[in-house]
Amino acid sequence: MENLLFGFNMASNEPSGVGKCKVCHNSTASNYNFGAVTCYACAAFFRRSVRNDAQYPCKNDKACCGDTALYDVTAYAACKKCRLDRCYREGMKATCK
Repeated sequence: MENLLFGFNMASNEPSGVGKCKVCHNSTASNYNFGAVTCYACAAFFRRSVRNDAQYPCKNDKACCGDTALYDVTAYAACKKCRLDRCYREGMKATCK
């Protein structure tokens, strides 16, 4: 049985939600957002990007564009185009059905 305290699994120091964010791989509290398991920061980024019809340029930098860029560097330094591409790749949907 899990030992839960304030939403964290004390055995693994992981949030007790549905697991790590599929976009940034951060272990902050994650839930289903726009059809995928994401943290609130990635859900907000996706919502703003879709609402503003954002067209981001790629930084073409291995450190900023990799699958773990948001985990390895700050969100400010990470490539927004690659982050948005990961959102779609992990199943986030701009439309609700």
